[in-house]
Amino acid sequence: MKASVRKNIAIIITALVLIFIAKLCEFLNTEDVLKTQTGMLFGMTRSMIYIALFSAWGVSVFQRIVSKRIRVLLLLEAGLFVFWMLLRTVKYYFIADEYIKRILWYGFYIPMLLVPLLSIFIAVFIGRPEGKRAPLWFIPLTGITVLLILLVLTNDFHMLVFTFPGGVVPVDADYGYGYGITYFIILFWEIICSLTSIAIMLHKCRKPNKMFLWLPYVPILAAILYGALYVLGTDWLKIYIKDLTVTECILYLSFFECCIGSGLIQSNTDYRKLFEAADFPILITDNDLDPVISNDRAGDFPIEEVISATEWPVRIDDMVRVSGSPIRGGVVFWEDDISEIQSMISELRDINHSLDERYNLIEEENRTDRQKAQLQEANRLYDRMQKETAECLKKMQELLLEIRNEKDKEKERLLLARLAMFGAYFKRRNNLLFVSETEENISLTELAYCFRESISSLELFGVSGGYQVEGERSISLKDVILLYDVFQSVIANTFDNLSSIAVIVRSGMASGEDSTLNPGAAGDTGHREPGFMMVIQLHLLNDCDFNFGDDILAEHEDELEYLITYELPGKGDTL
Repeated sequence: MKASVRKNIAIIITALVLIFIAKLCEFLNTEDVLKTQTGMLFGMTRSMIYIALFSAWGVSVFQRIVSKRIRVLLLLEAGLFVFWMLLRTVKYYFIADEYIKRILWYGFYIPMLLVPLLSIFIAVFIGRPEGKRAPLWFIPLTGITVLLILLVLTNDFHMLVFTFPGGVVPVDADYGYGYGITYFIILFWEIICSLTSIAIMLHKCRKPNKMFLWLPYVPILAAILYGALYVLGTDWLKIYIKDLTVTECILYLSFFECCIGSGLIQSNTDYRKLFEAADFPILITDNDLDPVISNDRAGDFPIEEVISATEWPVRIDDMVRVSGSPIRGGVVFWEDDISEIQSMISELRDINHSLDERYNLIEEENRTDRQKAQLQEANRLYDRMQKETAECLKKMQELLLEIRNEKDKEKERLLLARLAMFGAYFKRRNNLLFVSETEENISLTELAYCFRESISSLELFGVSGGYQVEGERSISLKDVILLYDVFQSVIANTFDNLSSIAVIVRSGMASGEDSTLNPGAAGDTGHREPGFMMVIQLHLLNDCDFNFGDDILAEHEDELEYLITYELPGKGDTL
């Protein structure tokens, strides 16, 4: 026979012996000896036995029950049993005042009503997560129970629970009382709560064989039957089982123990079986690392080698790892089979190697794609440059050919000056083209740089010049290129007769707008963005005729001076 079975049998036998002694004291405590010192001794011995039994059951509940909520509720049940016995003991052995004795008698119904109510709470919390809140319907159940308790405690004022002859409470209320309608409501409420709790437990149980689970119904039905017979005043019941308090407490305690024994309420009773059935080696030692218990799979643990396992797992070989953890009163060691982990690690290494090779291949492909994309982008830019500056490039090639064949130094100098002018334009124009790939707007300062380089190239030809760009606002690259192309066109058409040149670019209103007629046009920049005006002043060596197009206005001011005006209209309303 296993030690756990022997221990349970010893506990049951001890409890039965104590109950037998208590019943013996009850039978010996007859009416003749009840008020004597011997009767007092018998009564107190009997009460202390039951109080000790209920207290010991509470301690065992604290040690056995796993769920924190259910453990607390069962401890409250044990406390109510002890409280009930204390009320009974004080009433019969320590109080002589009949009024106080009657109040203590009414107080019996506090545990009598709370014990069935708490049994419902216990049933609901079975299998419920610890952090989950209690259901709201607990509130009305508790309210009804509290109301019934208050009705019992205030019975002297309304007599709805216990009735007395003539409607007057006698001096000794233990005899000659009857039952009111509220008493039967209380009895019915106790029955409903008790049956509801066991029904909830059975509903939550997932064991396939539920034959043994009907065992908790036995003490519950016995308690209901006993209560009914007690109310009816059965003679043999009052002779042999006359103590309602003790009987109800024992029956309810038996009910909870049946629930624990049948598995309806989870406990750690079978933890040893679970420990022995574990499919990996486990060893528990005391604080001195002396073995205390181990399961069947535990071999010879190398204690000296695995002392440090409580801090970090220790590998015995490639397939076994020993771990440890301090527990109350000792240390637990267990072996882990890490063969699958090792196999997985090896597989992951192979996968990692394959991924590295794949990564290197993808990286090489990406590098090739980037180079290809860069070449494609360079070709695209080159094609765009060729397309937009083809005429300028053609002029430069023609000038180079002429310079190569020219023998006259003066003409060669003029050709070089013209080539420098086209070269400056070619350089700045392509620079604007590159910038336009990444930017949409630039500062007007960039346009000033273009004018400066083009005018500097003209100085090789002896042409003096100047430029002025007014304003610090940004301008779109499209407009910059357009203004610079117009400037280059003017230079190219007047180059042979050009003596000096001055260019001014300002931000202002569009052509034809009169600020006096439309005051909002000049200042209302919130609705209209002003355009740009470029004015080129030319001083020529000889009078000549030229035509720049309809959008460029050429005005003859003096004999050899011309004023070229080109306007870019502003954007429309921006709101």
